[in-house]
Amino acid sequence: ERPVPRQLSPTKSNILAVFSPATAQPADVVGDPCLYRPRTPSPQRHPPPATNYLSSYILRGMKALRFVGSSLDDLKGFPAEARRAAGFELHALQHGFMPSDFKPMLNVGPGAYEIRIHVQGEWRVICVAKLADAIYVLHAFNKKTQQTRQADIALAAKRYRQMSD
Repeated sequence: ERPVPRQLSPTKSNILAVFSPATAQPADVVGDPCLYRPRTPSPQRHPPPATNYLSSYILRGMKALRFVGSSLDDLKGFPAEARRAAGFELHALQHGFMPSDFKPMLNVGPGAYEIRIHVQGEWRVICVAKLADAIYVLHAFNKKTQQTRQADIALAAKRYRQMSD
């Protein structure tokens, strides 16, 4: 049988300190009262700051991810590390954030971006994130020269026009 926990009165001894991320040490007892919470939750207290962050990040609408043409198969052909990095960047786009390394591709179409991945070579993902319903991945390829090949740009532009029709 498990022992039944006893109710504690709200004293200084049953208040837990939240660790500060900068120092990884408990905050001082004389600090902001919002940094502390009693072991028994009180309805008058504000939620901890982490709850505000999580609710604003997780509950934000996430856009769908749609692959045009053979872009999904091309992306599956990336090495595992490059595929993981591309997935991380696309996930950030789905939540409304910009990729860490990108370039606008105006010659493909308005709102098209080239996401640059520098893992085990040079890899590129061309996508459109400006539409409200989803993020469209137009093309994924291995970049072998310093300048993007015209064939890759033309294929992404063709898929952009197919997507808008």
